[in-house]
Amino acid sequence: MPPIPSFISAKELSKIIKEPLKEILKKTCTLRYKKYYLDYQKDRYMFLKPGKVILPFDVIQQLYNPNTANNNKQKNLFNLTHEVTQPDYKVIKKGTRSSIVAVMGHVNHGKTTLMDTLRGSSIARTEKHGITQTVNVAEHTLFEKQSNSSNIDHAGDSHHEEAQAETANTHNKKVVTFLDTPGHFHFHRMRNTASELANAILLLVAADEGIQTQTIESIGCIDDVQIPTIVCVNKMDLVPQQRFDTVSTAIREYVSLDTCPILPIVAKDLNTLKPVSDLLRKVFQPIECDVYETGGVGIVLEVLRKLGQGDVFRVLVYHGMIRKGDHFICGMTHGIIRALHSMNGKEIIPEEEGGGKPGRVVDVMFTQRKSNKKIQDVPIETEFYAMQEEDIAKQIIHERFAELEFHNALVSDNHMTANSEDKKEEHGDISNNSEDDDKIIHDDHRPTIVIKADCAGAIACIQDSVDEMVRVVR
Repeated sequence: MPPIPSFISAKELSKIIKEPLKEILKKTCTLRYKKYYLDYQKDRYMFLKPGKVILPFDVIQQLYNPNTANNNKQKNLFNLTHEVTQPDYKVIKKGTRSSIVAVMGHVNHGKTTLMDTLRGSSIARTEKHGITQTVNVAEHTLFEKQSNSSNIDHAGDSHHEEAQAETANTHNKKVVTFLDTPGHFHFHRMRNTASELANAILLLVAADEGIQTQTIESIGCIDDVQIPTIVCVNKMDLVPQQRFDTVSTAIREYVSLDTCPILPIVAKDLNTLKPVSDLLRKVFQPIECDVYETGGVGIVLEVLRKLGQGDVFRVLVYHGMIRKGDHFICGMTHGIIRALHSMNGKEIIPEEEGGGKPGRVVDVMFTQRKSNKKIQDVPIETEFYAMQEEDIAKQIIHERFAELEFHNALVSDNHMTANSEDKKEEHGDISNNSEDDDKIIHDDHRPTIVIKADCAGAIACIQDSVDEMVRVVR
């Protein structure tokens, strides 16, 4: 007998155990007004049709497993096995990956300008109202002289210019991925996520303004994650030199920053950033990761909608490698990767670079499978599993849909109250009650607003802020 997933439709179960669907429903559900009710863990679930009934494995096990069945005289007892379908990754060796640095601080303290200086871009000038509203990504290469004891990963060397590649014989390359977080107070969710993923934090404090509200919030993140931190006092070109001492003294008052390095910088001047690079080289140790035979695992930092490309997943790779042509599962989305782009906008050529490597961030363009187009999922902060086996991907998404349908069948308190009142009318008209039963009472008359943004992360952050006030339509 094949193993049973965590959630399965009663119709599929009847085929596996070869028992009529009607018998299964009699044992598990209560039929009332042509609807099927299942009581599970102190909650009630309602299904409109027999074919829509979803059963958790716990319920099946209690009925049919001889070790747990309540009635040992019951027929059709089986030795059921439980299976949670997951991608099967074969680890062929251990490797090292690029380090992740979260850049944090108050709004307008120079975080994006710092990233622009490192990558030679001008994103800060194009941001609406001069405010970062998503997690920007910058990759920077740190060089150091070769040593016999070094163990630095050379993954991603092909991302750099040929002139830099020629120095590989005499230098080690440390590719660092910077996550530039928004400084506005509404985007605390993005800051928290970046700090949890990072191996180090770069905290920027403007010399002219000093410690502000989101600076304090960022320090709270540093307290939580307990990872190496470098503080940069920015905009030193706008203030007298003694201002650096004043801001440094204020920074030292926080326990988590009591011993961390504090450097004066001008974010738009690359020369002032060299001490930051030197410190980062000293801070970072090789980060271990798994090298898979096929497939890879990462997390979605952001979901963007690009003209001519549709939805694009911005994925930070943890282990293995994400390749063009792989199937993937992310949240409720199953798709096929049709292209990978690096953060400089160039397509990653499989013949040259293989794919998205651990510690790097890639934009994933994909074609969504028809089987799950009925749900428009925006899976930010969600695990991303890439694999070559389409059958495994289909099975995983099928089980996730079954679990989603089960939880969507949860009966609300208002609905249960309406049903309780119906029970008192023992001689009432069943047809009329059936119509009333379909209606769920809503006492929520709060206004509905529509939020429009260019990325899913911004929508999620704004929704976090207004969820207590209004019902949001995305």
